Formats: sequence, C-alpha cells, structure tokens
Amino acid sequence: PFDITSRLVVLLLLLPVTALSATTSKALLHLFFSPAYQSAARPLTLLAVALGLLSIFYLLSTIEAGAGKPRVPLVIAWSLVPLAAVVGSLAIPRFQLVGAAFTTIAVSFLGTLVLALAVYRRFRLTFPPWTFARGLAATAVAVAPTYFATPLTAALPLWYALLLAVYALMLIALGEIRREDWSHVRSLL
Repeated sequence: PFDITSRLVVLLLLLPVTALSATTSKALLHLFFSPAYQSAARPLTLLAVALGLLSIFYLLSTIEAGAGKPRVPLVIAWSLVPLAAVVGSLAIPRFQLVGAAFTTIAVSFLGTLVLALAVYRRFRLTFPPWTFARGLAATAVAVAPTYFATPLTAALPLWYALLLAVYALMLIALGEIRREDWSHVRSLL
C-alpha cells in the first residue's frame, strides 16, 4: 500500500496558505512593496490560486518520479506549453496581468488534472473526500475574518499565524487531526 499521510499533510497545508494569500493579496503586496503596486493585487489573487495548483502538480510529479516515471509529468508539462502560448496570446493583450494570471490558472489546472488522473491510474491514489471537505470547511472558517478585517501591514505575519492556528483548531474540532497524527509528526521530526 502507498502511504499518503505526508502528501495529505502537504495538501491540507496548501489549502489555507493559498486561500490566505489570495484573500489578503493587497495587504501582502503592501508588506513588500509600496502602494504604487496596489493595482497588482487582483492578478496576485489569481496567481496565488495558480501557484497552489502548480504546487499540487509538483507534488504529483514527485510521486511519479518516485515510481520511476519522471517522464510522465515532463511530457504533460511540455505538452501544455503550446496551450499556454495560445491562451496567453489571447488573454494577455486584452487583460494584461489578469490575463497572464488567468493563463497560468488554466494551464496549471489542466496539467494538475491530467497528472492527477495519471497518478490515480497508476496507484489508485485518491485524496479522501471527507478530508478534502473538512479542509475546505476549516479553510473557510480561517479565511472568513479576512473579509471583515485587514490588519496593519506590519502585523500581517502575526495575522497569518493566528488564522493558521484557527485552521488547525478547526481541523482538530472536525476530527481531521487526531492523536495518532501528532505522533506521526513527532516521529518525522
């Protein structure tokens, strides 16, 4: 049997990080750049989602590579380059940075979907639906405050830490994180 515990942990961490980056893009930009870059907040929101998808693609690629099939993700990635060129040539001139971010989302989604199907076909490896549902529910609760309050830029890292703690507490409350999971994490450390 294929142990997917560490991969589930990565995916469960990816959900809130992606959502928090997307919902706080304006504040995140202000943390590193001057207000002159505020117009990049919307593309950054979309790009956060795209990078989440690319992270899943990378995770699936390591599974394929570990199985001795590194060519599978390579072929998928290279076959999407022409599609990215076509979609980008249509979207970028009209929508500028938003078009570029949308192109990245579209191609990342398609690549991740195709690679997920390949991994499923090879290993019958799935992401448990209840784990995904609990992760989404915990993410929704953790991200909800970002729609009502925006911290000072200097406090943004603390805000992220607080919201990630809320996410972890929600996973515990929903029964997704159990004592055995903490034991497993300790054994890895």
